[in-house]
Amino acid sequence: MWWSRASAVVALNLALATSLSAQTPAPVIRVTFKEAIDRAIEKNPTVAAAATGILRAEGLIRQARSATRVQVSGNVTTTTLNTGVEFDGAVVTPQNQITASITVDQPIVAAAAWARRAQAQDVKSLSELTVADTRRQIALATADAYLMILGERRVVDADLRARETAKAHFDLATQLEQGGQGSRLNALRAQQQYSIDDGLVEMARLALYRAQEALGVLIAVDGPADAADDPVFALPPDAAAPLVGLRTDLKLFARQQQAAERIVN
Repeated sequence: MWWSRASAVVALNLALATSLSAQTPAPVIRVTFKEAIDRAIEKNPTVAAAATGILRAEGLIRQARSATRVQVSGNVTTTTLNTGVEFDGAVVTPQNQITASITVDQPIVAAAAWARRAQAQDVKSLSELTVADTRRQIALATADAYLMILGERRVVDADLRARETAKAHFDLATQLEQGGQGSRLNALRAQQQYSIDDGLVEMARLALYRAQEALGVLIAVDGPADAADDPVFALPPDAAAPLVGLRTDLKLFARQQQAAERIVN
């Protein structure tokens, strides 16, 4: 009968959903919101790569400063002949000769070197601001992934409740049809709605797993990571302050403009 085939379809959907759920890896770690942010800033390789720019800038500063400091150079020359040259019993040219010289330079006016040193200091400041902005971006991405997990978890719960309601409706419509009190059309509609809700559950679970994978990548763990708590956000005490004082990206843009103006000048 048609209702037996519909029941078989529903059972098949349940089996497929159970199989897909069983194949999804479980999260390897559960972290709080603060732990996720701290771990991402500490472990994410993007931050470490940005920090290497500071070391390069410090090397450029040392190189630029070396041109404005005292420079000492020395030279030692040794000359050895086969035999010495004598004239009337006196040695005119000795067999071994050693000549040494030393030079000390101190630049008094080195405008070009001073400009290069100032530019190297600008590079270091930009590198430090780049690291700070990179940390901000990683923190924002981590927070977004964490909140995405919480949102997708609620979507999964809502879809599960909708599927349970559709399943109860389908069971009731099947019983009424078997008892001669319901129509086949109502049972088919109920079965269709249940199948749709079952697909929505799997889609929501997939979105949740993707968000967990994204959080795991950001905090540098080998597998998906799950959210352990609901964060509580409070406004900073200086919320009315200008945005330049709160956002590292705006500080970075302003510093880049200053560095470019210095080079032009």
